[in-house]
Amino acid sequence: MTKNTFPFFDVDYGKLLNGFKVPGIDVNAVLDIQRKNLEAFAQAAQATAEGVQTAAKRQGELMQKMIGEYQDTAKELLEVSSPEANAVKQADLLKKNVEQGLGNLQELSDIVVKSQQEALGVISRRTVEAIEEFKAQIPAGEAK
Repeated sequence: MTKNTFPFFDVDYGKLLNGFKVPGIDVNAVLDIQRKNLEAFAQAAQATAEGVQTAAKRQGELMQKMIGEYQDTAKELLEVSSPEANAVKQADLLKKNVEQGLGNLQELSDIVVKSQQEALGVISRRTVEAIEEFKAQIPAGEAK
């Protein structure tokens, strides 16, 4: 794992909080729990950012493809001889474009959903771990 670049990770908060000792609670362990929580949030934010980046890249690719297809469509419409044939061709192309557009939207939303599920998974796992870690800090006679 890479070293965190957040400056607040480098501060020894345990030394700062020595005056706030709670009997039976290891302040450094609680601070370690919070550090891990912040790392999980950073990891979730990274997953979200990567998902947005992937979706934006794919959206650009789809847009380029769509522009090329619209140029082809315009050429096809110019080649149609009668107004009736042109109307039928336009209806067919409209149906094709709507179906393709909906498919593209589905693809993009799947990318975003996947990254959000990954981020939520990181936060969910860390929440469960943090609760267990905090419970372990409670002196045995007081945990009920």
